[in-house]
Amino acid sequence: MSTPVKTPSRTMLPDGRLSFIVFRRDLTTNAPDHVAVRIIAKVIRGMTFDSVAKASITNLDDQWAIRGTSYDLRVAPLNENAEMLLLRPENPDFVFPAGRYGLVLKGQAFDFSVAGPITEPVQCLERVAAANGNFYSECRSR
Repeated sequence: MSTPVKTPSRTMLPDGRLSFIVFRRDLTTNAPDHVAVRIIAKVIRGMTFDSVAKASITNLDDQWAIRGTSYDLRVAPLNENAEMLLLRPENPDFVFPAGRYGLVLKGQAFDFSVAGPITEPVQCLERVAAANGNFYSECRSR
């Protein structure tokens, strides 16, 4: 799990039927076969403990965490230009569910969101702040 992301996504896409065109000169000679799109889940609640171990639960705004869960996109050259790549799901019928994502390319994440109501449990997290670190779990209820 990543450190918390505290800024909302600036790129909102109307639906999840996505393909990406990437222009990167550094990929000309060593393009990957697959690229990961990582889920960036909203952290909606946080639990903390005071000095006498009494739990306190608060609703959180504008906090997300990059999850280890991802979708793979297939990489193919675009036409005759080796510097341009087409990234798309293996299954042409695949649709990204509503939520926030990061397209990871050469260790850099490109943030985007798919509009709509969140229905996938992987898009929602709860955080417990303990003495030995933060622990996350998927939301039990919204």
